[in-house]
Amino acid sequence: MERRPLVMSKVNMLVWTERSKHFVREQVELAKRISDDTDKQRRMVEQNCKCCFYFRRFGGAAMTTQPCMCCHKPIMYGSTATDVLCMDCAKENDLCKHCGGDIKLRTRRKDWPTAKVDV
Repeated sequence: MERRPLVMSKVNMLVWTERSKHFVREQVELAKRISDDTDKQRRMVEQNCKCCFYFRRFGGAAMTTQPCMCCHKPIMYGSTATDVLCMDCAKENDLCKHCGGDIKLRTRRKDWPTAKVDV
C-alpha cells in the first residue's frame, strides 16, 4: 500500500494541532477522574476496577456468550466486549467483573479465590 502525501497547509496544520491539544486535554482530564475516582459509587455498583471503568472498551457487533470464570454460568452479552465474571462471583470475591483482577487493585491479597467448578 502506498499513501499520498498530505497537503501541508496552514488550515491542515491548525486542525491537526487543535486535535492534538484536544486529545492531550482529554487524557489529563481522564487521569484526574481516575486519580480522584470521581464516579466511585457507580464504579462499585458496576463492580469494576478503575482501569476497566474509566478506559473505553471496544467490541465487535456479535452476540457473545461468555461463561463466568468462577462458577461457569453462561452470560449473554450484546457484543464481543464481555466480562470474565458474573456479578455474584465478582461481588463475593471482591474482584472486577470485567477483567477478574482485584477491585481495589491490590496485588498482595492473601485470600485469592479459586473457581467454584473445575474445568
